[in-house]
Amino acid sequence: MSLNLRSLSILIAASELRRVSRHSMELHPQPRPYRRSGQPREEDQGPRMLGLNRRLETYLGRVRQLEGENQSLCRELQGLRRSQQEAWCGRPSLDEQLRQVRAEVEVAWRERERVELEASCLAQELRDLGQQRQRVAEARLEAQAGLEDCTREMEEEQSARAWLCEEVARLEQEIHF
Repeated sequence: MSLNLRSLSILIAASELRRVSRHSMELHPQPRPYRRSGQPREEDQGPRMLGLNRRLETYLGRVRQLEGENQSLCRELQGLRRSQQEAWCGRPSLDEQLRQVRAEVEVAWRERERVELEASCLAQELRDLGQQRQRVAEARLEAQAGLEDCTREMEEEQSARAWLCEEVARLEQEIHF
């Protein structure tokens, strides 16, 4: 990846240099430095050197600017790489946390199943107790009805006994007279 970024920055710098050189050529058209005979004119060499110096200064300024941009891009890239390495270094702890959370979910799931089973058992026990309560209530009603019958019979028996005692007393009095 660093090779691609470096290549990209070099390509950008080259295209900028080409653009600047075209621009500087358009801004500073140079007179023809040669005579028709092919020899440079001496009076044209001073301004020509000044033009070349200006162009060189423009190129060098642009190169410095591009080098600065390249350095800032390299620093940014190094920062990204460091943060990526830190992310990868933190990954084992995330994996461990994920494992722990999964274990906790597993425990919670088992606990939920245990509670559901217990709730089901308790519901069945409540149904059984409800049926038992119903049977006890029915038996109580039957016992109460039987008690009332026995009480009535006992009262009748007591009433009959009282009558018999009175009869016995009356008969004994009749016998004594």
